[in-house]
Parts: sequence; structure tokens; C-alpha cells
Amino acid sequence: MSLLTPQLRAMRRLISHGATARVTSMINKLHPADVAEALTQLPPSERRKATRALLASKRGGAVLRALRTPTLAELLANTDQEKLAAFLVQQPSDDAVFFLTQLEEEPRQAVLEALPHAGATSSSARSATRPRALARS
Repeated sequence: MSLLTPQLRAMRRLISHGATARVTSMINKLHPADVAEALTQLPPSERRKATRALLASKRGGAVLRALRTPTLAELLANTDQEKLAAFLVQQPSDDAVFFLTQLEEEPRQAVLEALPHAGATSSSARSATRPRALARS
């Protein structure tokens, strides 16, 4: 898409310099569909690096929802499970469950186990720190 060329070039340059915070800032300024389109055009190694910035952005959930299923599944499967769990807790329950369904069973269980428990010791306190839908997944 020709409209994305300047943004894509800028994103690739920032990624190559390891400027994750600046990539995050860029993601926050662009429309989620444009970021999603740019992500699909990145080579897999750069896409993995951009994912770190995406998970830290305010628009991360919206960008993920804008991705086509194969790209979304690949991106989520290649994301650190603890970082993905921390991201999912920040998302509306419906979105978090949708993202979890894009993972195969084993990685999904690992992400669920990695959900933060905020130091809780009882099961009722643990479930209070997780969205209900995530606790049942």
C-alpha cells in the first residue's frame, strides 16, 4: 500500500536501531489498521521486534484485532508468553479471549499460567486479578 511506505520505512529504521519506545510512540499515532498493514509487510524478524512495541502501545489490542487471522496467530505464537499474558490482562475480556483462541492449546495454557497473580495466595484472590473470561479459558 503506497500510503504506508513512509511509515513502514520509518518503522523499519526505528526497529533496526532498537528504538522500541519510538516505535511504540509511532504506533500510538497511527490508525490501527495502518499499523496492522505495516506489520504484515515486515519480514518476520522485524515483525517480532515490532511486537514488543505493539504490546507496550495504547493501541496494541486494536492493531491485533485489525490483523488477518494467519498473521495474528503467527505473531501471538512468536510472542514471549509472560509478556503476552501481561498484555492480555490489560485488554477487554472479549478481546483477550479472542487472542487466546488464536494460540494452539499448549502455548495457550502456558500464557494462562503466566497471567499475573499480583502476589495472591488464595484461588479467590487470584481470580479477582484475572478477567473472569480468562480464568475459564
